[in-house]
Amino acid sequence: MRYAGSSSIIRTSIKPSKYITDLKGADLQRKAIECDGHIFLPRRDKFISKWINQKGSRTIRCLSGSKEEPHAGHGVVRPCFTRFKIGPLFSDDEQIAHQLLSELGRHAVIEKDNNSENSVFFIDISEPNQQALDLARRNGMKKISETARMYNNAIPSLPLDRIYRVTSLELG
Repeated sequence: MRYAGSSSIIRTSIKPSKYITDLKGADLQRKAIECDGHIFLPRRDKFISKWINQKGSRTIRCLSGSKEEPHAGHGVVRPCFTRFKIGPLFSDDEQIAHQLLSELGRHAVIEKDNNSENSVFFIDISEPNQQALDLARRNGMKKISETARMYNNAIPSLPLDRIYRVTSLELG
């Protein structure tokens, strides 16, 4: 399902986290590729490398604070035709997903006039993740469309509870 949200609403929903870092550079990029590899098979290293480095995008990761398992989630916000899209957004839990969504929403501002009142962004949510749907609704986001998910052969086993925003409906 595609939801629309406003940066002006997201900006006030949660304070910035000290655990959020930008995901640029070889080491951080490798971490995003590793995380994606735990969620999707087959691995899509080249795709993720290009996706997180798109012009005008911001790619972030959230650390859990744990030394044993520091990478707790990551997400991308990128410009689309007239607005922004957030996706993917992968997270180990709802609180981290909220921190990532808030930070990515802060980036989704129309740069030409820097007017957050007009800054709308879109997210695509997989319906089975109820926590992702609840998070969108609590942040004042509205459903604007939905599509059917179709498979050829067997339904892949994916950790849908960690997928808060799919990468893109348009790319499958």
